[in-house]
Amino acid sequence: MLSSVLVCLLAYVSCIGWGWGVSKTVGLRTPPDVGLAGAWGMAFTTVFGGILSLLGEGRPPVLQAYLLMGGLLAVAWCLWNFRAWREGLQRQESGPLVIAAGVALGILVLLRLGATAVPNWNGADDFQAYLVFPTRMLETGSFGIEPYNERRLLALGGQTFLQSLHLVWGDWKQVNGTDLGLGWLVFTGLVAGHAFQRRVLPLAALGLLIVYQFVHPEVVNISSTVTGLALHYALLRTWFFEPAARGYSKLLLLALTIAGLVSLKNSLVVGCVTALAALWLASDRNVRWQRLMAVSVVGLVAGLLLMPWMLELHRSSGTWFYPLLGKGFHGSVYGDFPDVSDSLHVSGLAHSLLAFCSRGRDILLLAVLLLAAPLVIEGSKPRHYRSFIFLSIATFTASFILSVQSGGLDRTSNIPRYSYSFVMATLFFMLVEYLPTVANIPYWSEPRRILMIALPAFFLGVNFKDGSETFLSVLKGRQSQTSDDIYPARYRNAQAAVPKGAVILACLSQPFLLDFQRNTVFTVDHAGGASPPPGMPVMGSYLELAAYLRRQSVRYVMYSYGDEASYGRRAFGDRLTMYGDFYADRVRKLTEYNVRFRDHLIKLSEEGTKIFDDGNVFVLDLEVLKHLPG
Repeated sequence: MLSSVLVCLLAYVSCIGWGWGVSKTVGLRTPPDVGLAGAWGMAFTTVFGGILSLLGEGRPPVLQAYLLMGGLLAVAWCLWNFRAWREGLQRQESGPLVIAAGVALGILVLLRLGATAVPNWNGADDFQAYLVFPTRMLETGSFGIEPYNERRLLALGGQTFLQSLHLVWGDWKQVNGTDLGLGWLVFTGLVAGHAFQRRVLPLAALGLLIVYQFVHPEVVNISSTVTGLALHYALLRTWFFEPAARGYSKLLLLALTIAGLVSLKNSLVVGCVTALAALWLASDRNVRWQRLMAVSVVGLVAGLLLMPWMLELHRSSGTWFYPLLGKGFHGSVYGDFPDVSDSLHVSGLAHSLLAFCSRGRDILLLAVLLLAAPLVIEGSKPRHYRSFIFLSIATFTASFILSVQSGGLDRTSNIPRYSYSFVMATLFFMLVEYLPTVANIPYWSEPRRILMIALPAFFLGVNFKDGSETFLSVLKGRQSQTSDDIYPARYRNAQAAVPKGAVILACLSQPFLLDFQRNTVFTVDHAGGASPPPGMPVMGSYLELAAYLRRQSVRYVMYSYGDEASYGRRAFGDRLTMYGDFYADRVRKLTEYNVRFRDHLIKLSEEGTKIFDDGNVFVLDLEVLKHLPG
């Protein structure tokens, strides 16, 4: 646990250093706070990671040097701003309650960081995809080519590079520290910096941050959730940032933040685009054309910054950005494999909207309170009020469309998980804007007015119980779900049966444990979900599948049949009878493809193709099959 906390802290300090270095490089004369520096540094790190991956230089020594260099920059930044910070702190209120709240916040943050060392894995997502990517990067220096992995299509690689930084000194069992550790620190710093910039009452700011520590994010795997939340919040802060600097400084920082955000996960582009559109529409008419040109330039620069990642994705999966710039090798291009999203059906929108409002009523009520509170308290519209109205409408509209298009609403949460990042970022940003400041202490002294802000803060803790369980897991020493120690040995023995340098197609429960330096390894997450043209014939015969793989220069296939690679008939056979909405139909179809693919591998193993079999894992040599058609 201690090592995970230290790695998270080192990565955060490094991000702060790189963020300060970037701000100085682009000519920003107004020094950023710790929060903005950390966010800009994390965005820069994701962009820089794309360059390293494209060049094949993302190896441990390079990543370690990068982290240490960022740490040195952070030390230089502290020395540079030490006097200004000391004077600022001396002007702040520091009574007993403030000190106690600060200590409580520090303890809660450390406990949350410690909780990242005891995560619950989502094996189907993490073991078969999201852990493969950073492991390969550390071993080969690159994200690599994954033409048979559907999840490779869904993210450019920014999150993978951040995870590689965590793994370079940490253990794979603690890789949740990237999202729930580094992302958590960056977001906490952004909220604190925002409050400090506005001169919010220290006790009010600390109280909000303490409440936030009990919020349970909608995390189902190790892909981006909290890191996306942090960079979306940074996008809003950067938009409203008013630096005394050359005109292009803010635009470059905005482009960098957007590039970092989009690189984390493709779905985050929805919240990014809708937020920018809303903020532009809220601009005064006399500057709207100028703002449109600025946003266009920002988008172009962000695209250029993402180009290394896009080149990698195109080389791997045949698309520059899925699905906006083509579906590439996705299975839906070649056959009836289900797409990752559904088309919007007008006839069902009314019912879906009612369901969305019902399940998300707490969050919607929070948004209404945030918009109404300043009118009740101050009797007038505060700054950025018009922008917040447009932003709220755009945010929840995008959340609704994304939830419907991704197969329905999440029945277990208030916010659909795919839109969690930008919904929560918007709500927190507005809440910090409405917290009482030092300048209006007398005005906020009446209890009923304080309550108007305390009430929205309460709604942020609607998942208080889940957040409490996070702390209890650390205090009780709960162990994580980890790999059985026998797995690495099994996989190493199986891989040793394959000639060094040969191509392996791996259908395993935990393929990230393979040696990616020894062999070129292609992993299969959802069989048929992605494959080079004309598409993997999963629904054909086993002989057609073998012929297709040989044409793709795949000779060896490794399959952990003992556990059916975690997605077989024994574990998920009940899904073969699921019918109904898009989500149910997609789950059934995924299961059909995965089960059929595993059946084919068993058939091929009966044709005398096995060169290794330990009772749990076998390796097939397709070259010895004598009955290939044609």
